[in-house]
Amino acid sequence: MNLRTRRSLLTAGLAWPAYAAPPRRVVLISLDGLRPDLYLNPVKHGLKLPNLARLMASGSFATGVEGVYPSVTYPSHTTLITGTVPARHGIFGNEQFRPEDPRPPWYFEHRQIKATTLWQAARAAGLTTAGVAWPVSVGAPVDWLIPEYFDTKRQQKNVFRAVSTPGLYETIERKFGAGGLDDFEDWADKDVRITDCAVHIIREHKPHFTAIHLINGDHQQHETGLETAEVRAAFNALDQHVGRIVTALDGAGIRKETAVVVTGDHGFLPVTKTVNPNVPLHNAGLQELEGDKVTSWQAYAWAQGGCAAVHLKDPAHLAKAKRALEVAIANEPTPPLKLISRQQLDQLGAFPGAAFGVEALNGARVGKASSGDFVGPSRTKGMHGYLPTNPAMRTGLIVSGLGIRRGVVLGLMPMVDIAPTIGKLLGVRLPMATGKPIVRMLS
Repeated sequence: MNLRTRRSLLTAGLAWPAYAAPPRRVVLISLDGLRPDLYLNPVKHGLKLPNLARLMASGSFATGVEGVYPSVTYPSHTTLITGTVPARHGIFGNEQFRPEDPRPPWYFEHRQIKATTLWQAARAAGLTTAGVAWPVSVGAPVDWLIPEYFDTKRQQKNVFRAVSTPGLYETIERKFGAGGLDDFEDWADKDVRITDCAVHIIREHKPHFTAIHLINGDHQQHETGLETAEVRAAFNALDQHVGRIVTALDGAGIRKETAVVVTGDHGFLPVTKTVNPNVPLHNAGLQELEGDKVTSWQAYAWAQGGCAAVHLKDPAHLAKAKRALEVAIANEPTPPLKLISRQQLDQLGAFPGAAFGVEALNGARVGKASSGDFVGPSRTKGMHGYLPTNPAMRTGLIVSGLGIRRGVVLGLMPMVDIAPTIGKLLGVRLPMATGKPIVRMLS
């Protein structure tokens, strides 16, 4: 069936035909901070998203995707390529748990993932792979790789050559110019360079599975709030980046054999306050400080945006830690926190090793400070990391291309189902996945 005949069928409202074999290529695009209402009601938000609209019209989409806990970038992106929750895949937050380090390292290394990733499954099946700015991908078994990586102390630039596929970043710099990914300030330019990298890899190498992470939508919602001119500009630009990537598939001659999956990692809530659970823990004698730095601790709240995991060195301190927090909460005019039980964390597949969790409430985010005010103002204007059952934490999903039915509206679906669906499209298995393929949108 040629493309003109297929378009005629779609115009007539007929279903996609069944395919004899699964497609052998998938492009997974994560728009960090994608809220589903942005593509469901773009006019309401002052957006123009023609490329996302075309993908929706030619494929299937969800009204919402319920993520994982904590609903932050690195655990969520690892769920997107493993199909399981953080307690199983091993990436429990963005940065690693190191209370004594003011700027702890992030979970950059692919070897830290304990579950099979789509990259590993694809390689085992003899397929080629690519990754651009994908979290937790340094050292991943990927044929063409430029991972997300940065110096957490922000002292070094030009780090990508050391962690990317040899010669790849240099080739892209010669083609598109130097700079971009090393810039700590201009996140819009960073997304342009990420798209440059993806376009080059797709056109030149035609991978079977490509994962791409675009960032500025998240950055602008943190910095400026949820409904601002900066956020509108970011998502309008992200739509254009998606269009460039799809056009690259056409230029490579592989669009007809490719499924395009556009998703995100979390939603957003507006915030005005910062709540610091480590302050009452320190005041209760459960931490020691030198200046602002934690030098020793018996209880520590590991902050992850809208929540924190409270770790204890000795379970005997459990009652004292809970009491310190409960008293601090009771002294506030509106509760800025609630406690999350270990049983709840187990049900969520979150924070193994923590005694319990805390969740920020009433326009608050969780801070790291162990001294100063328990509750204070927040410089950040938008935040995520809250319970995935909170509707504001939902992200989105749009899927189009070979193997995808037209016109299927999925409603609310779990994030853990996305990777098994991609695996089904590629014809590969994820043995540790807890999610299931979304078969009703597959042709």
